[in-house]
Amino acid sequence: MQFVNVVKFKVKPGQEAAFLDAHRNGKAKWPGLERGLIIKTGEHTFCLIGTWPNQEAMVAARPEM
Repeated sequence: MQFVNVVKFKVKPGQEAAFLDAHRNGKAKWPGLERGLIIKTGEHTFCLIGTWPNQEAMVAARPEM
């Protein structure tokens, strides 16, 4: 069974490009992460949706996050 987590971010004005760049091209590739999607939800807010093979993989990756 696949496991999904959602993280909300509020980004400081003027830092949106730096925030997105930090997550592009696998820069935020944590061990076990199958896929990460960033969604812009407001003027300075984003959500990251991560998919993992199981809960254990996500918990194991937390120290790297």
